[in-house]
Amino acid sequence: MKALLFGIIAWASSGLLARVLVGAGLTLVVYSGVSAGVESLLQQAASSMSGMPTAVVQLAMLSGVGQALSILGSALMTRVGLTMAGNIAGLKKI
Repeated sequence: MKALLFGIIAWASSGLLARVLVGAGLTLVVYSGVSAGVESLLQQAASSMSGMPTAVVQLAMLSGVGQALSILGSALMTRVGLTMAGNIAGLKKI
């Protein structure tokens, strides 16, 4: 009975472990690429604001444009992270 149980566990984990490790590796690569892309877009948005007059930039910062950009970037990264975690777990759609 013990041998049968260990045999079933070994059979189930042999394919599952490989699939999880490959999925995790691909997820890490994709997430780091998307992270670099979003970071680049946020830097570009911040640098494009430097061409504006100082009073306009100060008014925009007072109105929360910086926080809005941060929230958008965080939301994009959270969505990508949740989608990747769902792909590793084998879920179809989150």
